[in-house]
Amino acid sequence: MKNKIYKSVDACIDWIKAQMCSFNKASLGIYERIRIDENQRVCWTRPDCNAEFLLVLDLFKQVTGKDNFDYFQNVSKWLLSKQNGENTGIDQGSFYFFYLDGSILTEEGTVLYQNDNAKVLYSLLSLSDVKKDEKMLLCCKRLADFWANSQSPSGYFYNPNSKTMYVAPKGPCFVGWMLMAMYKAYSIFAQEKYLISGRKALNYLLDEIILDARIRTSYELEKNEAWRPYSSEISILLYALTVAIKFESDNAVIEKAKLKLEFLFNELQSLCHDTGAVINNKNTDSLNGLTLQVGENICDLVYTQGFALRALVEYYRTFNDKKALELAKNLGEFLMSIQCENENPLWDGAWRGSYNVVEGCWAGRCNQNNAIDEGGMYSVYTGWCCTNIMIGLLELEKHLGD
Repeated sequence: MKNKIYKSVDACIDWIKAQMCSFNKASLGIYERIRIDENQRVCWTRPDCNAEFLLVLDLFKQVTGKDNFDYFQNVSKWLLSKQNGENTGIDQGSFYFFYLDGSILTEEGTVLYQNDNAKVLYSLLSLSDVKKDEKMLLCCKRLADFWANSQSPSGYFYNPNSKTMYVAPKGPCFVGWMLMAMYKAYSIFAQEKYLISGRKALNYLLDEIILDARIRTSYELEKNEAWRPYSSEISILLYALTVAIKFESDNAVIEKAKLKLEFLFNELQSLCHDTGAVINNKNTDSLNGLTLQVGENICDLVYTQGFALRALVEYYRTFNDKKALELAKNLGEFLMSIQCENENPLWDGAWRGSYNVVEGCWAGRCNQNNAIDEGGMYSVYTGWCCTNIMIGLLELEKHLGD
């Protein structure tokens, strides 16, 4: 399976290099996605997609020795240059949503998304040489400080004084990633404020989001993310809590989190299909008010599969749960089996956004209250989808001999 993983990741990196990079080996970053039905390469260059790509290149070099030095250096330089500076006032230290062609900032692009910023922070702090890179560390420190200072008393991350911050931040996907980022920042910088921030976010999730028999979703809480399947936020919460307890020192909090983790793992396991995929849901009747993404036999790749794979590997690594490793292997095999090949040179090597596990073909949309169809069978994402699948596969590779 290891050689299959190397081949799979190599093919996807080659797709990004050939089709999704800006001028001169990604000197202005990598682009967001292809919209197949619109015949469009979306020229949004997003900090979160680029940070995840850096982590992919770093992990791939670790396990194969294959160095994509120019791309890594160019993407790093672009990303660090886009961190908000003194001229952005209260937004200093954060990252805006996207830049057109890596350089043009529009009003639509100047949104501060909690989950996007957290994925930047977590990805950069996960780089193997981050402790040796003073510029990268300073970037991460500024980013972590911005969000720690923006946390609400309840535990979610929102500063009402910011005119650009996303205004619906209470859902699992917005708190979960930031929770991970704060605990990761604590592990790197050893500053108590990050532990306090992470713990506050953790307690919010434990008390307000993860119920006895289900989770509260972003759509239930604030009627946003209507297209995000239930499986997505289950996966993110499992990943986030597993990461958190690695760095948490309060035994009472740890024990409380472990009980919730057992529930989350069982929920994710119940969504694992015979193919190895994680389906969107198992009972559409129970999802009333939780999501508008209720298609049967569909598995989502933009918001679920990569996150689930990373979560399962992290869960195995933390608890030595053989079932988690088995599920991760099955999911990895499934994902490699559906990777685009001989479909079209514009996206061969990548993964499209949604798949029907019964019919065995790309199917499904993410256009529920979502005019730009952020996902689904016609979206081919660099970040979110492809990067997280590759990260999950490369993390899984480390445990194939266990």
